[in-house]
Amino acid sequence: MKKFYSFLLGTILVMVSSAAYADSNIKINVDDASRVSIKVNGVAINNLVNGENNIPITASGSFEVRATDGNCLVDVVKKTAKGDTKQNIYSMTSCYVYVSLPDDNGCTINITTNTFAKLRTASCTVKVDNAAKVKVQRSGTYTEVTLKDGNNTIHWIPDVEKEIVISTVSYTAAPLYSIVVDGLQLPKGNTSYTVKPKDGGLIDITANYPDKDCRVKFAFNTEEAKGVVSSVTVDGKPVTNYTDPNFSVKAGSRLTITFNTTTHAIDAVKVNGTPNTIYGSLNLTITDDMNIDIAAHKLGKVKAMFYVDHAENIILFQGWDYNQNHIALQDGMNTIELPETNCVVKVRAKNGCKIKVLRLNGKQYTNNIDGVYEITLKNGMNIGVETSAPKRDKTATVFVDSKQLADRFFYFNRQDRTEVQLNNGENTIKFGEDDNPFTLAFDGTDLSKLKVRLNGKEVEATGGGGHTYELEFANGDRLEIWFNGISTNGIANPAAANKTNKRVVYRLDGTRVDEQKNLPKGLYIINGKKIFINK
Repeated sequence: MKKFYSFLLGTILVMVSSAAYADSNIKINVDDASRVSIKVNGVAINNLVNGENNIPITASGSFEVRATDGNCLVDVVKKTAKGDTKQNIYSMTSCYVYVSLPDDNGCTINITTNTFAKLRTASCTVKVDNAAKVKVQRSGTYTEVTLKDGNNTIHWIPDVEKEIVISTVSYTAAPLYSIVVDGLQLPKGNTSYTVKPKDGGLIDITANYPDKDCRVKFAFNTEEAKGVVSSVTVDGKPVTNYTDPNFSVKAGSRLTITFNTTTHAIDAVKVNGTPNTIYGSLNLTITDDMNIDIAAHKLGKVKAMFYVDHAENIILFQGWDYNQNHIALQDGMNTIELPETNCVVKVRAKNGCKIKVLRLNGKQYTNNIDGVYEITLKNGMNIGVETSAPKRDKTATVFVDSKQLADRFFYFNRQDRTEVQLNNGENTIKFGEDDNPFTLAFDGTDLSKLKVRLNGKEVEATGGGGHTYELEFANGDRLEIWFNGISTNGIANPAAANKTNKRVVYRLDGTRVDEQKNLPKGLYIINGKKIFINK
């Protein structure tokens, strides 16, 4: 019976809810219904009229408002009891208004429209020799302009369609031969141009290339540098006479240079004086006479000078540290010679040491984030390194109860990011002033019992809700890291026991030994020190 009443109550609630939504309606107020089409949750609304339209809806969703051809949306505002909300309009032609029931029941959507013809009050002339090859698009509304051969008058909305984009119809076609804007020739060879037209101006577009031969002159910095070019093709066909003084190709042809980077290194490539970045090959569309200047050299070895005051304080390695390609150094000046194909070196301080300053050709060089200096060697480079070894005349004790509970990560680092290894139990560390502050960081699956104490006082993590601690040590300090909660049994504070002159004895598993006479043979912790009983 109880189940029946529950079912009946649920049915009534659904009926009431459905009835409430069925009675919901949204008002659409549009200045000119012929300029828009509207869909509600994907279903078109027919017979819209100018002014107010009542639209019944049964569920939350969206109103899709689109301008019809030649028309545009100027303003769309959703008016509710909570206030007016201006809606985003995309390209002046589409807008989505989201309605949530029952909160938006009875709201009004005001739509203001216009025509592009009325708003496009600025115009210019676009002259085209071959309209089939040219694409012109207005910015802001992203509408394309229909072109014909000859003169075309295009209109745009000032401050909205402020620029036009001129490009080829096909992405794979050769670039347009020439674009002149109000008498100014734009750089040739680009695939797309963004132009700010002037009201009453003239844009002259020549798509077709003239039937002419263009001289292409290759120049190399040395005879040896010629080996950097492995092949040259014109429209996909190999050519071998590209170094001839009279080498020429037809305007509109595609010239491709493929480079040999196995035996040669590219120093610079310039086309008509403009530097180019090379990734294996260079593709050029020939528009007029062209000069190609190539500087290169044959790969060899790079020699640099490396000075270090105390070689035992640093490690120098080639490439990546994990490859263990260490380079031997001695105090003073060293000559480093490496293949040009693998001439990156890295310098880092040995554990506990410090690089005070590193200079490249006399200028100070900054290290990257992990404390390693990365250098690409060049011929004649001078590297100088000044180091220091730490003076560690202070000690501190770090106790860890269950390091294995930090099963995600655990590290304890000096200020220079060198790591100090910690084990479960008592750890005595030596440090100097330069080692402060230390950073303790860890994470684990379950750290609900965690306590970190410095000299008996609990230490707070350094923000962010994680488990990172910045610690300043003084001589004799004691840090305790309790992952499993502070223990009142086991090896809690042997230092305190020393002060009472009582002998406190523990087994290695942390259990306390009350009967201390005639201890059996084995290793014990007595007043915080490991002692082996041999009898």
